[in-house]
Amino acid sequence: FNDAISWSGGLFNNWLDTDNGFTDNPHQIIGRFTWLPYLSEDENELFHLGIGMRFSNSEVDLHYKSTPEFYISPTFIDSGTLNANSSFTYNLEASWRKGPLWISSEYTETNIDSPEQGDPTLSGYYISAALSLTGEMREFYQRNATYSALAVSQSVEQGGLGAWELTSRWSVFDGNSGQLNSGKTEIFSLGLFWWLNPKFNISLNYRWLHLEGCSLLNSSCDLVGNSNGMNLRLMMML
Repeated sequence: FNDAISWSGGLFNNWLDTDNGFTDNPHQIIGRFTWLPYLSEDENELFHLGIGMRFSNSEVDLHYKSTPEFYISPTFIDSGTLNANSSFTYNLEASWRKGPLWISSEYTETNIDSPEQGDPTLSGYYISAALSLTGEMREFYQRNATYSALAVSQSVEQGGLGAWELTSRWSVFDGNSGQLNSGKTEIFSLGLFWWLNPKFNISLNYRWLHLEGCSLLNSSCDLVGNSNGMNLRLMMML
């Protein structure tokens, strides 16, 4: 298929790191299948699709929690400890790239086999866009269907301006299902990245966050609030 299709999978169990036997630890079965239905002759434009899955037989309790897309921030989503028989997660992905413009989106859903919680379903999605203001393009690796970091035509140490990238993102996560009230978030992000060279960047991100959840002080689940945040980050890739 001329590298238009990729697939991967695995079976995982950490019984070697615990005192439990193989069958007493949870099994994780994962897989991913991708397809590149369109790639222009000059490889400047492409369209990518993918699907992934993960199954766990949950020999131990499950616990789902999430922060609002900041590296250091309080937990907004928290399911608490769940007694579950198994969980099944699937993921759909799509992306389009044309030169310096890159648009991507994913949808993820987790179905939990937990009768006492009403067999809840957790779901979330995002759509994001990134534009290189200096014209660089992210490389797409067909072998494993992933994108590279933004290329830098002329780094700062070479006397250039580096690469500048404007990004935006909208994401939603819903953790309220069955008897489970983990919370629901909606997040809008706007960011500016300055890649001084291919291994180092400085970014400034603004996020607007909407939360619907349960109060930790009582059993009320009518908590609704909005937050705003700014994040300045320096990142070096080794």
